[in-house]
Amino acid sequence: MGTVLNKIIERVNSSIRRLRILEQESSIYKTRLASAEQELISERNQMKKSLDEMGEKLSALEEKSLAMENIIKEIISQLKKSITTTKIKELEQLIDIYNPIKSQFVTREEAERMIEERSKE
Repeated sequence: MGTVLNKIIERVNSSIRRLRILEQESSIYKTRLASAEQELISERNQMKKSLDEMGEKLSALEEKSLAMENIIKEIISQLKKSITTTKIKELEQLIDIYNPIKSQFVTREEAERMIEERSKE
């Protein structure tokens, strides 16, 4: 009976040792899993923060883009209202035509004398 009892005790002790090893391994896996979960949560929070920052930057860029678009529209509107070089040249020609310094005017007396001279011929 002693040998049977010893074998049973050995098996129980062996089973207890295996159970402890399994518990230790389970504990290690639980620790690793908890660590991985914490790292995953940390990464997720960091990604969320990065995405929020990117969203804010995109919003700021969108606002700047809209402001620049409005400024460009205003500039185009002002350019449409401004005088073109062709119109400036036309004005210069008109001024040259009517400029008394550059133009040669005939007085009434000179015109009458020229008419009389022509009629005599």
